[in-house]
Amino acid sequence: MGESLFNAGTLKRKGTAISDGRGGQYHGTATETSIRVLIEEYKEFIRAQLGIPADQRKAIILANNVARPNPEDLIVIDGRDWIIVEVETDPALATYTCRVK
Repeated sequence: MGESLFNAGTLKRKGTAISDGRGGQYHGTATETSIRVLIEEYKEFIRAQLGIPADQRKAIILANNVARPNPEDLIVIDGRDWIIVEVETDPALATYTCRVK
């Protein structure tokens, strides 16, 4: 996979959960990181085998100096937000494969 296949995007992370002192929480300042990402459709047989809903896609993020994304982080590409549902890291730590919706 060459970098030319990947689009410029932004990874938006929620801020750290902070107690509000009344039993609830709020999130501190969010962070944004520039990333290179490829969004792909899942093949139908993969969807069927793994039970992946039709509205979800695969996002492959190049791991160059990017901390591992978390579920509920956002990937923004060309003004569209993709919510991360699940994250896997490849054994070489070169990419993160995320299920997004």
